[in-house]
Amino acid sequence: ILTLTDAIAAKSFWSTPDGYDQGIIQCGDVDSALKSAPHTLSGMVPSGGITHFYMEKQSAVAIPEEGSRMVVHTSTQNPDGARRTVATVLGVDGSKVTTKMRRAGGAYGGKLTRSLPIAALAAVAARKTNRPVRFVLEIYHDQQTNAGRTEFQSNYQVGFDNNGKILALDINAYCGGGAVMDGVHDTCQEFNTSVDCCYYIPNFRTQATPCSMNRAPNTALRAPGHMQASFVTETVIDTIAANLGLDAQKVREANFYNTRSCVTPYLQKIEPFTLPDVWSSLQKSASVASRQQAIDTFNAANKWRKRALVCLPVKYGVGRFPSPALVNIESDGSVTVSHAQCEVGQGIHTRVAQVAAFTLGCPLDLIHIADTNTEVTPNAQMTGGSMGTGQATEAVRLACLQLKLRLSPCRDTLGLPDTVLEEDDWKSLIASAAGNMVDLSSEVLWKGQLNSSSMGGYGPWGIGIDGPARSPTDIMSYFNFGAGCTEVEVDLLSGEHTIIQTDISYDCGTPMNPALDIGQMEGAFVMGVGFYTRESQLWLSDGSNAADGTWEYKPPCAYDVPLQFNMNLLPNMGFEKGTMGAKATGEPPKILSYSVFAAIRAAIAASRKERGLTGPTPLNIPATPDNVIAAAGVTAADLKLS
Repeated sequence: ILTLTDAIAAKSFWSTPDGYDQGIIQCGDVDSALKSAPHTLSGMVPSGGITHFYMEKQSAVAIPEEGSRMVVHTSTQNPDGARRTVATVLGVDGSKVTTKMRRAGGAYGGKLTRSLPIAALAAVAARKTNRPVRFVLEIYHDQQTNAGRTEFQSNYQVGFDNNGKILALDINAYCGGGAVMDGVHDTCQEFNTSVDCCYYIPNFRTQATPCSMNRAPNTALRAPGHMQASFVTETVIDTIAANLGLDAQKVREANFYNTRSCVTPYLQKIEPFTLPDVWSSLQKSASVASRQQAIDTFNAANKWRKRALVCLPVKYGVGRFPSPALVNIESDGSVTVSHAQCEVGQGIHTRVAQVAAFTLGCPLDLIHIADTNTEVTPNAQMTGGSMGTGQATEAVRLACLQLKLRLSPCRDTLGLPDTVLEEDDWKSLIASAAGNMVDLSSEVLWKGQLNSSSMGGYGPWGIGIDGPARSPTDIMSYFNFGAGCTEVEVDLLSGEHTIIQTDISYDCGTPMNPALDIGQMEGAFVMGVGFYTRESQLWLSDGSNAADGTWEYKPPCAYDVPLQFNMNLLPNMGFEKGTMGAKATGEPPKILSYSVFAAIRAAIAASRKERGLTGPTPLNIPATPDNVIAAAGVTAADLKLS
């Protein structure tokens, strides 16, 4: 069984593990609403897999030590998972294995679990030879052993009225999981909990079934489940608009959640609800109305080059995991901070250092972030899901608050203000504290309140060490909102496209580092552009992937970046549940890259309409030049001079 279609036909499905739901979310009476709806449509939306393509491939260094101990330096998002894996393979207690991680050269979910065999291999070789061993995969082996993002086939039935308002939506999706059950159930659950997107659908049902295939395992890839879910629902919206002859933006707006309907199909209240804020901000900052008029003028004057503009919203639920931290103030005033999350290019060490310096009231230059080390911060969860920075910064903040409280008597004695101190004043404070035998080491496990749902989320942070309790039915800790608008130009004869401009308005709460947030947003969006316009795996009949190198596989490059790329972080969007008011940015903006694909399809549709072609525009992802040319349907007769 080498394809998802074969797996569905053979009913080759993974069974549901203990602790997981059966993969169905529903509300209302879907069947009755479909029967009574004025209009109904059905179809299947396929989305292929893509490869992580991190610049540093899977790698690990294992160093044997005395007493059967092993230290493993690994490029991973999951240090404790690596520790447990190595201990199991070596047949030793977990206390005899230490995993260390300074940073990874990219990860995107590909180093959550696929890094574990590499750490184990290095450790076994080190044990056998009793000497350090370094194990690194070449790009070809890396892309053969990691099948990347899961592919989906999503069947849908939708009922709607004359204005495009969705009355009922039924989605039955199948997810390719490869030969190992590597997070595929989590991907299916994320698909189910995000497929409503920003739209209130009173009668709703979604089911995602993970499939087993005889090829390399698939795993999480930045916004797992969310990307495929958004593609399905936004495609349904565009199909409804085309069927009724309506503007797709008007159909989206007609289906938006509002302040009276902002409850998800799994009965969680959507808060904070800032969709109206980001949407209105985008319409103004991107000058959508005036640019649409200019596009209409351009299209009327150009037969083989067409432009289009599409606006898109995103709702992204963020969960929570426990996170430990250790903060040590040295006698010379320098500070060593240890947290349990992984630096994978998102700037987590920078934000942790900022939070520590601000909370303690010391100069930033005195903060040192130690390597992530399972011996120092044990039993921690992985880094992913846009959660790592929030978890690490909050754990460190709480540890620093304990230290600040201990330092208060010395601060009062010296007459120092309760603000960020100059270096000399800070060192005087620490010297006084050390002389008075103040404990200058603080360890905290920020854990929140455990959620009873199968997704194992944790409660909001920011209030006390354990955080406030929340409803046991809540799957997410909070929701992010953003909106994006993209204008493209498509050459109908060559199939090439240019992203002329992209604007994003985003609710980042109170950003602790806007430069890092904007970098994360830009990177996420362009990575999504690759999914929609470039990247395609080439599976052969023997189950191998022919797209296993830079010649055969094409991630986004410099020419895929919008010519004009505008980011707008909404001001004054406080967020009491976030560390210092901040929200996540690592994954949500990636969803907005659908605006590129939708704009390409709309530009093709404008040309098809001009040439008298009717029906939906048959464009599949990725929107490569050959797929664009096929969808445009240009014939030799179209090229004759009149």
